[in-house]
Amino acid sequence: MRTGIRSDDLSTRHTALAGRWDSQPPEIKRPDVFERLTHCDRLLTAKELGEILSISPKTLYSYVTRAMIPHFKIESCVRFRGPEIAEWLRRRAA
Repeated sequence: MRTGIRSDDLSTRHTALAGRWDSQPPEIKRPDVFERLTHCDRLLTAKELGEILSISPKTLYSYVTRAMIPHFKIESCVRFRGPEIAEWLRRRAA
């Protein structure tokens, strides 16, 4: 009797670990950064925006300090509006 992990168990585990977009059927397209930001209907934290842009919140706070990125301050909290960030990215890419 052979014990161990079956190959179909590994593929199921790999799919579960790969993330929610990789486990979707191929006909479902992952939205790009611009789509995600443009359709965002709430203010984003530095952590949330950092995850979308794949940069650290620390970098975003640095941009805020140097007035390089559009943002809102609510008391000591910094928030970002998705559509404004998308437009900011488009201008910087040109």
